[in-house]
This record gives sequence, structure tokens and C-alpha cells, in this order.
Amino acid sequence: MKQAYGENIISYTRPAIAGTLAIAVALVGNALGDVHSHHGLVRSTAYGAAVVFLVVGIIALRSITNVITALISKHIGQNVGSPVHLVFSVLGLIVIIFVDLGMLGVTAQKLLLGGAITGVIVGIAAQQSLGNVFAGLVLMLAHPFRVGDHVRIRSGALGGVVEGTILNLGLTYVRIEIDALPVNIPNSTLLAAAVGPATIEGD
Repeated sequence: MKQAYGENIISYTRPAIAGTLAIAVALVGNALGDVHSHHGLVRSTAYGAAVVFLVVGIIALRSITNVITALISKHIGQNVGSPVHLVFSVLGLIVIIFVDLGMLGVTAQKLLLGGAITGVIVGIAAQQSLGNVFAGLVLMLAHPFRVGDHVRIRSGALGGVVEGTILNLGLTYVRIEIDALPVNIPNSTLLAAAVGPATIEGD
């Protein structure tokens, strides 16, 4: 019991220390460093702080994401924890890169403009995939069904009513066993469908 308690304290302390250190490095870099300065020491401080922040920020992100994933996996399930780990990692890495670029003198206007243009391009190119990702997050939070549940799905996209057993909840697809065959159904389709419990034959 004491060993488990100690491990829990360490698992929470590590991301807290790494996160605090990353914030402190960012503040020091912005306060004392300037990549446009005529003084070599000031420029070196800015570049050094940016490098240190990038390294410490990634370490902090991994530690924090691991703790969040462990909590979600423990209380909700491993099938939910893995996709959430991916989402938190990607979003956290984007934040770290934006902050690091800001420390290197890239203005917020350029960051926002570049991010907006990139977002529009990516959004158009991956509209369906992103829709499935967001639908998957909603399904994971709403819990209309869990792995192992035998469900009845009513959806026009699926041609009416189908019944099956939930095999896996993914970030873009839900794997369901229908007529003894595994079928991957897009999350957006299930989010728009009517889903309820079904009676297994023989019960």
C-alpha cells in the first residue's frame, strides 16, 4: 500500500515539476531574451531558452499526457485512453511549437495567419477524417455503449437496422461484430444513428 502510494506521488510530482520548469523557462526567455537585440548575450539567451523550453516542454507533455491517459484508462478503459493520449499529445505539441516560435521572435499575427491558412487547408482535405475523430471523442465521453455490449443500430447509412457486438472503440472507427464478421463503422455514422441495447439470441 505504501509503495503504491509512493509511486502515485512520484507519478504526479514529475509532470508538475516538468510543467513548472517549462513555464519558468518560457517566462525567463521572454523577459531576458530577444532575438532581434544587438547584444550577443541577449540573443543567446533567447535562442538558448527556446531550445531548453522545447526539450523541457516535450518532457512535460509526455509526463502530463501519461498521467491523464493512466487515469482515463483506469476509470473508463484502455480503449478510450489510447485515443485520448494521441489527441493530447498532438494538441500539446502544437502549443509547444507555437510558444517556442513566439520565443524566437515570430509574431502572433504571423502565427495566427499561418495557423488559419493551414487549418483551412487541412480542414478541407481531411474534413471526413476530422469529423470521425470529433465524433469518436463525443462517443467516448457520452458512453452510449461499451466494448462487449450487444447493440441494435438504426441508421439509414447502414441500410436500416443492424445488430452486433462492440469489439473496439477507436479514434475514427468502431469495430462491431455483425453476423460473426468484424465490421468497421465510422464514428460519425454511429453518432448520427439511434443506438440501443439488443437481446442476444438464445437469452
